Amino acid sequence: MIYSLLEIKSDKAEIIKLSGEATDAYRLFYEDIEKRQQEGNDLSNMTDFSSKLHGAVLRIAGILHCMDYERLINNEPVSMETMANAMDIGGYFLKHSMNAYDLMGADDPMKQARFVLRKLEQDPKPEYNRDAIYRLARKGSNDKIEIIEPIIDELIEHGYLFEVLLPSKSKRGAKPKPIYKVNPQHFKLNTVETME
Repeated sequence: MIYSLLEIKSDKAEIIKLSGEATDAYRLFYEDIEKRQQEGNDLSNMTDFSSKLHGAVLRIAGILHCMDYERLINNEPVSMETMANAMDIGGYFLKHSMNAYDLMGADDPMKQARFVLRKLEQDPKPEYNRDAIYRLARKGSNDKIEIIEPIIDELIEHGYLFEVLLPSKSKRGAKPKPIYKVNPQHFKLNTVETME
């Protein structure tokens, strides 16, 4: 097959076209990745990788198409089957990269804080405890509660949250557990409910 491909002689660049079905499938794939990159979705913390995935899948489809020598020399368009295989390969790389980002802790505290801020803005409460903010911050099942400390620090530093230490009701001399009140000048509060 490789020798057959090398024997193709052409002075001009060949244009590889997609079939109608392959075009429709690629469009859905593209729109799905774009949506998942939006703030608060699962790819919002790795747009540097995921924003290149569309083009990579298209190139993989072109390579797979070229490997089918008969279709190539007959100027057939990229088939739905070939595009599906390319998207499967792209999905494998995406899953691998998502796991790698989780292991590396690729998010910096400021980016994580922006993610949590958007979540807080969706349905703000007057105050939150640490566990409630942690539930908002979680992006993966492997996230530990320790990830929340630098996020809270960023939100306090920029004036979105205020820490209030309340005395413990459980044991004498126990360390006070902080409550975080939101800045009413930034958040439009629709309720007076406190998130437990």
